[in-house]
Amino acid sequence: MDYLRNDGDVGEMVIPMSDFDRLFSSLKEKSGLIETELKSRIEDKKSSLGHLVNDDVALRLVAKDLGVNIYEEQTEKPAVKIEDLIPGLSNISVSVRIQRAGEIKEFTRKDGSRGKVARVRVADETGSATLVLWDESACIVSELVEGTTISIHSAYTKQGFNGVELHIGQKGRIEIISKSENTLKGTVVRVYDPIDFTSRDGRHGRVVAFTVRNEQEFKVLVWNPSDNIVLNIKEGIVVEIVGGTRKRGLNGEPEIHINNEKIIKFLNQTSDIDQMKAKRLSEIKDEEKDLVVEGIIESESNLCDTQSGKQYVRLLLRDQEATLPITFWNEKAERIARMAKRGMRMRIEGCSSRFTPNGLEIIVNRWSRIILN
Repeated sequence: MDYLRNDGDVGEMVIPMSDFDRLFSSLKEKSGLIETELKSRIEDKKSSLGHLVNDDVALRLVAKDLGVNIYEEQTEKPAVKIEDLIPGLSNISVSVRIQRAGEIKEFTRKDGSRGKVARVRVADETGSATLVLWDESACIVSELVEGTTISIHSAYTKQGFNGVELHIGQKGRIEIISKSENTLKGTVVRVYDPIDFTSRDGRHGRVVAFTVRNEQEFKVLVWNPSDNIVLNIKEGIVVEIVGGTRKRGLNGEPEIHINNEKIIKFLNQTSDIDQMKAKRLSEIKDEEKDLVVEGIIESESNLCDTQSGKQYVRLLLRDQEATLPITFWNEKAERIARMAKRGMRMRIEGCSSRFTPNGLEIIVNRWSRIILN
């Protein structure tokens, strides 16, 4: 209970604050009116009702006329875990980690007003969920990089297409607890050709990959990158990546997967790197990985189909000492069929070798980089 205390010496009487005093104080604070004005309105309200109501009732009626809520705001419910979420909860708190942050999208409501919305994938130790940010709350999405820990306050839940969703409206707020500790700064030493793909649900996408070197090398995969990323990622530039999801590739090599390219910063610095030296075709053995080969195209690049419907191009590449066949598959085969001509110089980074019934052959992988000139 609140109390009023006289400012005199110790031992003065302590008088409990009455409900009327507490509500009157709340009305004064929230309405912005001075005390004499409020008391006059309360007396006028009593008079208009023939003095059939007391001060408490008159005060409540004045507050209603002014559109002021004089009662204390509902206490926020204790923090919960994602596994506890069900549709229809309100005014809840939860601490989560950012897994993936989307872009802000604008839309038009039925009344013609404009709105904003952003979706963020979040998780804690019990599960994951989608966080939906509305209007002004959506503007914070640029700060929500992967790996950041946040505390969500005064959120509510709704049933979404993929489970229960957390929503932040006008009353909700987000507090950033800690930034991602996964920061990588290094030099881009290799850039791979972009790969176009179709997801299981039929959506088309693209992924671009590059290798960053500091104390070790990391392959960085950016999913659905903008043209800005594709054009600016070049060998020799220095980048800083804050966040991302760390994984292991098929051969155990470290990878960083990025769904929000805003966590990539170009530092306007460059480093000198030595171009990877091409291996002589005569020195290539069976089952070699991550090869760099270079030479002159010695045959036409005709597009062919296998019995299963896969497309491929097989051509001959010659350097100063030997000639070897090279096979391209699917989208890389289509590109070679369009662009490669007999007599052109070709450099391929990140290919492999293997023995086939026809002898030793170079295989172009999906991450291989092809340079024609």
